[in-house]
Amino acid sequence: MGLGAVLAGVITCFTALLKYSISATIHAPLLVAIGHSLNYVVSFLLMQAGGFLLASKMPAATAATLVDAMEDSEKDHMASLQAISQTQTLVTIGNLIGAIVASLAVDRIWNAIAGHPFLDPEEAEHGIHMLFPLHSLTIPFAIVTGVFLWLSPLRLDGRRTISR
Repeated sequence: MGLGAVLAGVITCFTALLKYSISATIHAPLLVAIGHSLNYVVSFLLMQAGGFLLASKMPAATAATLVDAMEDSEKDHMASLQAISQTQTLVTIGNLIGAIVASLAVDRIWNAIAGHPFLDPEEAEHGIHMLFPLHSLTIPFAIVTGVFLWLSPLRLDGRRTISR
């Protein structure tokens, strides 16, 4: 599991590099959106094919496991919650290790070949600035995503499609 998380972090590094490259070379908004979409699709398909684990995708899988555990009165609910938390922590740390090490390696190689870092200081600062939720559209996007996730198991008549 740890190696799969590290490899997912490596893939994430290359996904981010390709995202910057797409944004820097394509200026038509529709083509940028298509490029980013394809970039993420290929990234997630590679992770799926390799059996790698990405921390941001874990809650969807672990939620079902937790619900099943909570419905079984003979299961130790705290042990299930502890196991899920430990798994999420391990995958998060593995993703970070893979992404950081791969990013440093790519930047060193790029710098040796091209004579400059992959991102200039202004681009790097812009990337960091976009990580702050109050300075970007992160919060509105998270709200919309949460609403869609909440609505996803509902049918048009308001009943849940998932029965247990």
